[in-house]
Amino acid sequence: MPSRRVVLAALIVGLVAGAVLTFVLLAQVLRFDSQAVETGVILAATIVTALATGVLAWFGWVQFVVDRHTRERTERTATLRARAIARLARRSLVEMINQVQGILMVAWIAAIGASKALDPIQAFLRDLIDETAPLGGDMATAAERALTAFLFAADRINGLRANLPATGDFGGKELAEQGQILGFLIAAVEALRVIAPSLPDERAVKPEVQAMAESIERFFGPLLEDL
Repeated sequence: MPSRRVVLAALIVGLVAGAVLTFVLLAQVLRFDSQAVETGVILAATIVTALATGVLAWFGWVQFVVDRHTRERTERTATLRARAIARLARRSLVEMINQVQGILMVAWIAAIGASKALDPIQAFLRDLIDETAPLGGDMATAAERALTAFLFAADRINGLRANLPATGDFGGKELAEQGQILGFLIAAVEALRVIAPSLPDERAVKPEVQAMAESIERFFGPLLEDL
């Protein structure tokens, strides 16, 4: 352990310092030549100072190495946690996205509200922000983008839920808004892939749903300008 090495080095320095003091006392008792004694004391003090400086430098290097290893372990742990959270959030988002049957159908928005599916996803994404913020870089940026996209979608979902038609499906005026919801949710999924790449057997957004979102975007123009 580094602490034992530091103690050993300090003991050596102490022994040398003790030897110097013993030498000085003997010189006084035996009344050696004063000039020789002075020269010896200066030389011994120089050696002790050099040893002490070396011990301090070594201790600083050991602390630097230990701190670096601790920081690397902390970052690896945070990265693993962030990837796990990202995959959980992405799985829930993909399931929500794939439930859409038609962009004008009320059932999709009503089902999201009834299942209270937004709250756990939001909790996952907030935890993801907490985990990736200290890491910084692309992971922190992707987590912020995923949360922002999700919140934009959630706001529009709640807005449509507050105005569900009594009968039938949504009209054409809600088409763009539902398209934005779909686009924002897919954008959140894509952002989470930056943090945790998709696994080989992981469920993905259905091609027909992806095509639906792209066709709406071609008709109305870019739907994600707010992001």
